[in-house]
Amino acid sequence: MNDISIRIKKKRKLLGLTQAQLAKALDVRPQAVSGWERGLSSPKGKQLSSLSGVFNVTKAWILYGTDELTNSENSVCDLIVKVPLYEHVKAGAGNGFENYSELTKEIYPVPTEIIENQENKESIFCIKANGNSMEPAFYDGAILAVNGSRKDIVDGRIYVFRINSRLRVKAIKETHSGLVLISYNSDYADEVINWKDVENEVVEIVGEVFWFSSKLNN
Repeated sequence: MNDISIRIKKKRKLLGLTQAQLAKALDVRPQAVSGWERGLSSPKGKQLSSLSGVFNVTKAWILYGTDELTNSENSVCDLIVKVPLYEHVKAGAGNGFENYSELTKEIYPVPTEIIENQENKESIFCIKANGNSMEPAFYDGAILAVNGSRKDIVDGRIYVFRINSRLRVKAIKETHSGLVLISYNSDYADEVINWKDVENEVVEIVGEVFWFSSKLNN
């Protein structure tokens, strides 16, 4: 592996994408993505341009690790920051969500004062919640701002995580038995993921939810 392959693999995982999903978004074969992540080849030309668009980063960041977000993409004014929104990547607030939809990237405004308190801003992205298990904190369809660099669990905070191929969102706390997945909606019972499954990477923390839209459904 080289620096380019590490950046590609890390960014893909931060966005909760499989190699096949990324390949479909780029209109390339899954073997191409695998080759990039193993350091056997590197994206060039049209592939590099497409990859920078999907990741919402500059070509320079992919190749050299610098200038991840352009000024026009990163800052709108003093009050908001434009954050990448992967509208069709959803975290299940319920039983989990299989992300098979074609990947599209948009932009979502997040208050600057919220972003300023975050470390590793290049790891921030937005996705949507799917389900009602976290009501009344946030509702089905709410926008979740996730910091993919924050994977260490702090009891009671909300995380996006993957169990097998399903993305989910819950509050999490640690106990002697394992990780307890907590829903705010009383219709959903708490769940326990035992430490053995955690150690075997059955569950993977994608990042911490540090902000969400308060817009209610119609």
